[in-house]
Amino acid sequence: MFSKTFFSFLYSMDFILLQNEKAITWLEKMLKVRKAVVICDSNTAIHCLSKLPQLATLPLFTSASGEESKSMRTVEGIIAFFLEHRLSRNDVVINLGGGVVCDLAGFAASIYKRGISFINIPTSLLAMVDAAIGGKTAVNFGSLRNMIGTFALPKAVLIFPEMLDSLPEPEIRSGTAEMLKHAILESEIAFDAFIQMPLHEICSEANILQSAQFKQAFIAGDLRDEGKRQLLNAGHTIAHALEAAFLEINNPIAHGFAVAAGLWIEAELGLHLGLANRTFVRKLQAFIIKHYPKIDLSDEEIAASLQSMYADKKNTSGIVFCLPLDAGKVERISISDESAIDRALKNYAHA
Repeated sequence: MFSKTFFSFLYSMDFILLQNEKAITWLEKMLKVRKAVVICDSNTAIHCLSKLPQLATLPLFTSASGEESKSMRTVEGIIAFFLEHRLSRNDVVINLGGGVVCDLAGFAASIYKRGISFINIPTSLLAMVDAAIGGKTAVNFGSLRNMIGTFALPKAVLIFPEMLDSLPEPEIRSGTAEMLKHAILESEIAFDAFIQMPLHEICSEANILQSAQFKQAFIAGDLRDEGKRQLLNAGHTIAHALEAAFLEINNPIAHGFAVAAGLWIEAELGLHLGLANRTFVRKLQAFIIKHYPKIDLSDEEIAASLQSMYADKKNTSGIVFCLPLDAGKVERISISDESAIDRALKNYAHA
């Protein structure tokens, strides 16, 4: 499915796309002049590292796979690794992995000696179109997702779509949820085209790159998440609460599946508030129910999710949502009426 390799270089919020041979040439030149180390997880060490022989001789730190590794304990291990290899601020860290590795290792690099350059090489669809792009780094605090973090732009993001060849289908499907969110934010034309595409077309090389470019353009001028960039949190207040609730009971759910559920529930919430376009909401919800696994929510999990929302870092006086109200229309809204949120969660549970 993915025959070419692409390279995306981010510098001062610019987005430049180069072809395969230029990507490899750039990487090889960089490795000749800068000391580098590689951070990956146990899965990418097995399935992805061999696809880039340029990294074969570099010192390697391997973390456990999964959301549980996004902790300060793992960060301490990574920083000890940096010290062991005497990395200076002139050196570079190469993060090879999905969203967890990009978040975790990017955070470690951003605080080591007040900041060292890092490069993201995303190996999951979700990371290619979202987590590796934009300079947000973070680790979790207990069950609270991304509670400790920094804004730190990667020196570069290298996107090799053939990295997806080793991913199971559910991981690919999970990544399409962030692409769906981008299509909602873009326009009615983009949204309608997206929901009419079969999965293999959604995951085409062209669509992956277009989605990555969309995010990069969307955040330009708002790196620190103080304005327009906040709208990229559509579906994520609910998604992060669901992830926290299920992580608490040692039953983690894939981020993309949580985002899909979050988009369904937040669109429903917008409908209850009289703000959303009913036709859009029903089309969105039908697509999500058809293409993403349903998350079974008990009353206890709904209550735990509501409790988790109060700790969301976006909150001010109430719980802050970026509600998908229509194609091309997402609004940031603070909601204090817990019963409306509870109702939307229960409607999803019984859908």
